Amino acid sequence: MIKYTLFLLIASSLFLHATSCILTKYEVYIASNLPANSPPLHVHCSSKDDDLGYHTLAPGAQYQFSFCENPLTTLLSCRFLWNVLPCL
Repeated sequence: MIKYTLFLLIASSLFLHATSCILTKYEVYIASNLPANSPPLHVHCSSKDDDLGYHTLAPGAQYQFSFCENPLTTLLSCRFLWNVLPCL
């Protein structure tokens, strides 16, 4: 029974470590505060390892995501297009 309990404790700590950030976790919020009659805001965010996809925000809409900092490799960029056709 002790071996089973110890196994569960180790397994759960590994799972928590894998799903949490070692360093800083950043929350990014993007909001379209454009006038109600404006065209939508097109947003595309990506990093070297992860493409977060294209998002179309109507006036008043929001998009949010989070990421963990890795000082050696973290480089995230977002592209914003407004009043133009979206890049696909």
